[in-house]
Amino acid sequence: MTEIILEAKHLTKTMKTTNIVEDCTISVAKGEILGLLGPNGAGKTTIIRMITGLISKSQGEVWINGYDLDQSFEKAIGHVGAIIENPEFYKYLSGWENLKQFARMSRKNITDDDLNKMVEMVHLTDAIHHKVKTYSLGMRQRLGIAQALMHEPTLLILDEPLNGLDPEGMRDFRQLMRDVADKGTAILISSHLLSEMEMIADRVVIIEKGKLTHNETLKKEEVTASSMIEFTIETQEQAALQAEIVRLGLSVTKTDGDFLTVEIKRDSIPDVIAILVRAGIPIYSATPLTTTLEDRFLSLTNQGGQY
Repeated sequence: MTEIILEAKHLTKTMKTTNIVEDCTISVAKGEILGLLGPNGAGKTTIIRMITGLISKSQGEVWINGYDLDQSFEKAIGHVGAIIENPEFYKYLSGWENLKQFARMSRKNITDDDLNKMVEMVHLTDAIHHKVKTYSLGMRQRLGIAQALMHEPTLLILDEPLNGLDPEGMRDFRQLMRDVADKGTAILISSHLLSEMEMIADRVVIIEKGKLTHNETLKKEEVTASSMIEFTIETQEQAALQAEIVRLGLSVTKTDGDFLTVEIKRDSIPDVIAILVRAGIPIYSATPLTTTLEDRFLSLTNQGGQY
């Protein structure tokens, strides 16, 4: 049975007479990475602040590792590591000195060996004794994650952790999150970078106008030779192409100008293209059609505006 680390039930936040967040229920299991997505102003940060106790709830419950946040706040929050907005450090101190300062403030006894393990995990061994003011944004982000993980929380919460990272920093972050999750930590990430979340998250929930509108597991399905896929063919000879497609018994799923999309077995594609070329139909492009998380997000949020 899957062990649920975070269970936030029916979260509601009311400001005056307006519900900023309304009846949102979110759970994260041990070793799972959950992406929290939504347009700007949808209520993502408000949800995270309620889960971490930074603001009060109008209604709802938050349970962390079996502890009720309202009834057992210290025990519940003791299982949480979090970075809300940007991690802040003493820039004139080294990364190591910053971690030591945070360790002294922790209720848990954190040894130098514990810190060294965190430093190694976030790949900062070579730079940990350099001053933080010399760190890149990606290095500061990794130092922040080391600080958030030093007391071995069962739940890691990150609010927009990818902002400003370059492609190398994003790649390092993806690998780090997978390493942390594989060790059993539940991770909740709020982000507007949909392509990155598609590569990081196991599951996503979408928040729109304060309401949870969608909950989807991101399946990494293997495409085999016999898999049925949608395939888009581009040609200016649409009438001839459609006639040949019908003759071959293929199903047309969409037409758009010079583009026609058919459903086809993956291993049949080379033969179909060869038949079309022999029939004298000029093929300008032939592309498998994939639906990205961004496509689904924009469809679900009615094109969503900015996100």
